[in-house]
Amino acid sequence: MTPRPPLHTFVPRLLPGLLALLIVSGCGETPPPPASEIMETLAAGTPRGDVLVALPVGPRVGDADRLIVGYERDRYLVEGQTVEVLWVRRGAEGQLVDLPRHDVNPVIFHDEHLDGWGWDHFERRAGEWSLRDRLNPPPPREPAPEGGIIEGSSAG
Repeated sequence: MTPRPPLHTFVPRLLPGLLALLIVSGCGETPPPPASEIMETLAAGTPRGDVLVALPVGPRVGDADRLIVGYERDRYLVEGQTVEVLWVRRGAEGQLVDLPRHDVNPVIFHDEHLDGWGWDHFERRAGEWSLRDRLNPPPPREPAPEGGIIEGSSAG
């Protein structure tokens, strides 16, 4: 019968695996979108004012001219009707573009009424109405080459 190696020789070999298991088991649960509990109680077609009253006041981060109840918003005119995206966020730290998607909940109003909320709804409407995803902005434009003429442009 071969003697068993002492326990202290197994611990260094098992420790990395145990730590990885603990980390993985603690991760993976994404919190619900901010204000989702409130939004779940509101039906599509709810007047915008009723939705704004139901939401908690936001952190007032961003351009003051674009804030409503403390959240940033984007406004559009689509086929003669107003479309507004209210970017409900969790926490006050950082710019909107720097936040992870699970910390932001886009709430969409169409003609002053709740159209829907959440990323799935936003992505459908963004394709239909050309809405800008503030968490995934387009890359910056390349500067014009020296001399100021961009290929394919025509002057005069």
